Amino acid sequence: MNPQSQLIPTSDHCSGMSRLRWCLVITTLGASFCTGCGDSGPTEAVQQARKALQMDDVQEAIDELIDEGDQTAEAHYLKAVALDRRNKQNVAREEIDVAIDLDPENVKYRGLRLRFDLFRQAQEGQVPQQVVEQLTELYESNPSSAAAAFFAFYAHQAQWMQRFAENKPDEANQHYKQAIEALQTAATLASEIPEFQREMLVFCIQFKLPDEARELMKKLKAVDPENPDLLQDEIAVLMLTNNAAEATPLARKYYERSNGSEETAAIYAKVLERLPPDRQRDDRLAELLKRYPKNQTVVSSVVNALIRSPATAERDKLFADLVAKFSDSVQVVSNYAIYLTRNDRFDQAIQTLTQEIDRRTLPEQRWPLVNVALSLTLEAGNTEVAEQLWKSYHNEIPEPTIAVYFEGRLLELQEQFARAIENYESVVDAEKRQPGKFTVMARDAQLRLQLLRDSKKPDPSKPAEPVKDTGPEPVAPVKPGKK
Repeated sequence: MNPQSQLIPTSDHCSGMSRLRWCLVITTLGASFCTGCGDSGPTEAVQQARKALQMDDVQEAIDELIDEGDQTAEAHYLKAVALDRRNKQNVAREEIDVAIDLDPENVKYRGLRLRFDLFRQAQEGQVPQQVVEQLTELYESNPSSAAAAFFAFYAHQAQWMQRFAENKPDEANQHYKQAIEALQTAATLASEIPEFQREMLVFCIQFKLPDEARELMKKLKAVDPENPDLLQDEIAVLMLTNNAAEATPLARKYYERSNGSEETAAIYAKVLERLPPDRQRDDRLAELLKRYPKNQTVVSSVVNALIRSPATAERDKLFADLVAKFSDSVQVVSNYAIYLTRNDRFDQAIQTLTQEIDRRTLPEQRWPLVNVALSLTLEAGNTEVAEQLWKSYHNEIPEPTIAVYFEGRLLELQEQFARAIENYESVVDAEKRQPGKFTVMARDAQLRLQLLRDSKKPDPSKPAEPVKDTGPEPVAPVKPGKK
């Protein structure tokens, strides 16, 4: 489980003005809130302000509430939400305090106030355990409240990151699961909290909840189907649901609408990357690469598209040009070798990798290429080349456990199964001592141990990807930004 890729809305669906609105990253824990109990009926100003916040038009919401002079509890609550998005926390706290005074038992008002406390203490570098407990208790007491569920989502994130930092993976994983469950509940009840649907959508995309993201997108488009700010969110939802074909015309529209900005070019490239290989896809990727040759996302998308494509003369040339242009890029060189191997040019791949390794002097540049060379050779089951690479480069493997794993793979190729078992047992034990650090290798080693002990020779051509030598680290969640 990788917390890092889950908590922060990425540039795939949070950029430009959207990033200013949704992705004000703080070094702590972040959140937003939802509605629960209600007044006898919302005023017209409240209805219009809530709709504006649903579309993330913060200024319109503020203007609507101020112009009408609405002094209801709900109006003060919505002012607090809007002001918080404008990063005016002190004034926002004053507004929510007024709302609570007018309606002390309202779950969403109380929860919003707790969220403000959560942020304030987190910004001071503290994990506010008491506030976290109050938020989770609020949800336990109100399990059918979208507001309580959404706040519990953030509370469990705080617990998750704290336990992760304390190297307590089991407890961290439990809070991760509880965070996801709370987010799913909040999304199911999202009609209660339209002012937070877009924020919730961002997290459903980030946490890879396609059903919830799809339903939230429907709710937003039903309110304002022509809203241009929804286009990027819609693209992200389609990509989450593996619908690159439908996302492609939207991504091109988004790109053209911005007059071909670099930011939208990166989004468009990532969509094209997921399409089946054909000439039109290649031409469009080449067009983006020509316009933005130094953009890392565009370059990575072109590379990723190529390695999943059968070789053609045009693709060979495009990849060779990339290698020449980015000769110092370990990623480009490594993926070129993978492309060659997948297209039955193993010898050329290993020759390219060894040449690139030998012309570099820095260990941090040599080791990733050694990793790829060893992995591809073991996948190919080429004992002779694996022995040569091991002899030349095994001293450059930075982590003893990784060296033990690769040696086990080589011993397996050499049919020295008893020694291979010892190595694999050592890798599994290392993961138990340092949970999360050797997960990929330990999982593969455990499988091979089972096969060897069952006297079934395992397939030496696994795993398909170079191993990773470090585990994930948590990243702080986000708080909505100002418009």
